[in-house]
Amino acid sequence: MFTKFSKPLKAVTCAVFWVGVWYAVAFAVKSAVILPMPHTVVVRLFDLLTTAAFYLTCLRSLVRVFSGLLLGVWVGVILSVSAYLGMDFIFSPLMSVIRSTPVASVIILMLFFLGRQSVPYVTTMMMVTPVVYVGTLRGLRSVPDKMMQIADVFSMKPAYRVKYLYVPSALPHFSSAVVNCTGLAWKAGIAAEVICTPAGAIGSKLWDAKVYLESTDLFAWTLTVVIFSLVIEKCISTVLKRSEVGRSA
Repeated sequence: MFTKFSKPLKAVTCAVFWVGVWYAVAFAVKSAVILPMPHTVVVRLFDLLTTAAFYLTCLRSLVRVFSGLLLGVWVGVILSVSAYLGMDFIFSPLMSVIRSTPVASVIILMLFFLGRQSVPYVTTMMMVTPVVYVGTLRGLRSVPDKMMQIADVFSMKPAYRVKYLYVPSALPHFSSAVVNCTGLAWKAGIAAEVICTPAGAIGSKLWDAKVYLESTDLFAWTLTVVIFSLVIEKCISTVLKRSEVGRSA
């Protein structure tokens, strides 16, 4: 029955359901300090939207997360190419260790070596790099053997091999990895800000709200992070899909 619903109707139904659950739990708890009502959080968010400080705070966090994301993507691609060329015995164990290490541990370790303003950049990069590394390397290794044999027979130049064999094979895996690690980048970046509390950051606002028991602010800033994450992930996904379509056209 539900499969016949349109996507917009499904989205609205989902939102109404979970907001209803939120209201039900908030009524049961009966404590705004523990769980404020959804409408109070929305009102507080709109109040924040009227202040210049809100946009400056979001911009600083956006710059940190995006910088770490882009740096992680570049490092992941470079290391994956190096691994494909025979260096995987060096880089693959390192990527496995990073992927297995909790984000909080990475943040605390980085605090010993870097200033608190730099930790969010490096933490985001370290969380993104293994995902891009694994996805891109899988794509490079997915080139069909027959295509490689044909390239050898015709002595195809390295530049043409990259353009017509490696890029088409690696791009779908790379795109999927980047989309998947976008949310991870936000989680890692904001978590680093919460622990490091750099000046004028969303993570610092979350920490302040927790310390002063301002639950409405805590939920409002959390909602801001969720919205940013969803919108940015959708934008990146759309851009990468269009690039894939453009190459195949």
